[in-house]
Amino acid sequence: LRISGVGNVSLPVVDEQISKIKSSATHVAGSKKRGEDGEKKISSLYEIRTDKIKIDNPMWDHSIKKLVKTAAYKLGVSPYSLFAKLDKLIYMEKGGFINRRRDDDEDYRVLGKSVLGTLLIQMPSKFTGGELTIYNSAEDVDEESFQFTLGAGDEASYSCHFACYFSDCEYEMTKLRSGSRV
Repeated sequence: LRISGVGNVSLPVVDEQISKIKSSATHVAGSKKRGEDGEKKISSLYEIRTDKIKIDNPMWDHSIKKLVKTAAYKLGVSPYSLFAKLDKLIYMEKGGFINRRRDDDEDYRVLGKSVLGTLLIQMPSKFTGGELTIYNSAEDVDEESFQFTLGAGDEASYSCHFACYFSDCEYEMTKLRSGSRV
C-alpha cells in the first residue's frame, strides 16, 4: 500500500507512520455522537481519497476479481456483471467508530452505473473491538442483523478480511478498543 505524502505503508500500520497518514487524510465529520455527559464525541476516523492511494501488489487485481466472485455468490447474485472500484481508504484508530447509517444514493453511482452494494476490504491491521454490524430491514420481514469481527485480535494482523452488503442496508462499526485498522 502506497499513500501519496506517506510512501509505502507497513501493514499492520506502524506508529511512525500514523501522523503522516492522518496528515494525508480528511477527518470524517460524520462520525460524531453524544456521550453520556451530553458532549459531542468525535470519532478517530480518517478518509483518504483514491487519487492518493496505490496498491503495488502484483496479485491485487487478480485477488479482487476472485473476491468479487466470492462476494457475488454470498449475496446470491451473478458475478459476471459485477466489478469492484476503490472508493476510499479509511484509517480508524483507537476510539474510532461509525454510527449506524446507510450510504447516500449519490454514493451508489460508479461510472454511470447503479451500485449493487459495498465490498469492504480490511487490510492487515492490529486492533480489538470495532465490530461491523449490517442491518437488513426489508419492509415485509423483521429486521435482521449480522455481525462481523473482521479478525479482531491477532487474526487480522497478517491477512485481509472482507464483508459485503447490499446498498439498501444500514451498517455501523462499534468503537475500536485498541490499535488501528485500514
